[in-house]
Amino acid sequence: MPHVLNQWTRSKKMKGFTLIELLVVIAIIAILVALLLPAVQQAREAARRSSCKNNLKQLGLALHNYHDTFNVFPMGWWDRWSATNINVGNDGQWGWGTYILPFMEEAPLYDVLTPGDNPSATPGLVGTLAAAIDDPTRLAAMQVPIDSYRCPSDNTEGVNRDNQIGGQPLATSNYVANHGSGTIGFPNNAGGSWKATKGKTPLGDQEANGLFGRMFVTNMRDVTDGTSNSVALGERSQTVSAGGTTQLCRASVVFGCRDNDRNALSWGPFVNHGAGKYGINNPAVGSGGDAGGICQGGFSSNHKGGAQFVMCDGAVRFVSENIDHDFALGGSSWDVDTTFERILGVNDGQVVGEF
Repeated sequence: MPHVLNQWTRSKKMKGFTLIELLVVIAIIAILVALLLPAVQQAREAARRSSCKNNLKQLGLALHNYHDTFNVFPMGWWDRWSATNINVGNDGQWGWGTYILPFMEEAPLYDVLTPGDNPSATPGLVGTLAAAIDDPTRLAAMQVPIDSYRCPSDNTEGVNRDNQIGGQPLATSNYVANHGSGTIGFPNNAGGSWKATKGKTPLGDQEANGLFGRMFVTNMRDVTDGTSNSVALGERSQTVSAGGTTQLCRASVVFGCRDNDRNALSWGPFVNHGAGKYGINNPAVGSGGDAGGICQGGFSSNHKGGAQFVMCDGAVRFVSENIDHDFALGGSSWDVDTTFERILGVNDGQVVGEF
């Protein structure tokens, strides 16, 4: 009996997986991971996209609450420039993102910044974002990330080192204001070349047909093309990639933009504004006055296939990067003649239906 028991015990101990069986198990696990990982990634991106959509809804609601309070939308950027007061370089100017802070549950931050009331020893900088940057207390406050201004699908740092203002990185934003169907720039000055090369002044001041721009405000009555099909804000990512090309788009900054210069096309306002001629997720590179990654002036996202926009009525819509558009650069048509241009022009008379 003990001999039989020993044999049974010995045979039981000898049982186990063969190498082939082990390899089969590993292969099955690898196949399951390969099948499930894309689904997990898609679920995570869906959650990030939903969070981004909620951010845009919150920003849209803040714009509406600002409008209800002041009967206008905030100006895109506030500039103290005049014929006798010219700020050249990277002087910072307050923008729409600052003005809606009290309506984004950020009233304490707004009270610290006191936009428009910043003293400066430099004439022309009094009341500007540049003056606030010179103050260590205000600068520290502007370098704290604000989640509601950031898309979780983007890998941008909490402070934007690629779009510094006054030599300082400020809190990153992934949302830019709609400046209109064209491009962005300052009005043509006496020595400027923009009008000569492009046939007309850039969409600055009075020529802007978007909801936001330099030193002007709009209200609901101005959105004559319909609030449901006119863009208020859109996304901009840190980079875009297409066809093996990656371009730096620089995302945006919560508090405002730069001056840069007064000639022709100025990249300064691009910091917190986007325009239609640069399209969505455009990896192209310009030349001459349009040099740089074109996506720095347009709209972009890390959501596959397009970007999200909040319309003037507060609704959030995903717009395909393949929407009918006319990428204009170096003499292309400037007519408002495509669907994308028409939804960015809020009062151009080109009303669109479903798109």
